[in-house]
Amino acid sequence: MDAVQAGPGDLEITVNGGTVPVNVQSRGHRRFHASFTPRLAIPHDVEVRFNGQEAAGMSFFCLFLV
Repeated sequence: MDAVQAGPGDLEITVNGGTVPVNVQSRGHRRFHASFTPRLAIPHDVEVRFNGQEAAGMSFFCLFLV
């Protein structure tokens, strides 16, 4: 995720309402890599918030390996 143009703030990523652990690693310069490991073969709801606000227009890529 690239938050360069967002300015300073808090990035929050939750999966299925926080029931699935998310690993977020800083790549420096306000860029981040987020990942999670699904435990069940069900749809997963990924929410991204910045400073408590939904990150509208946020796009991301999900890769699921079986």
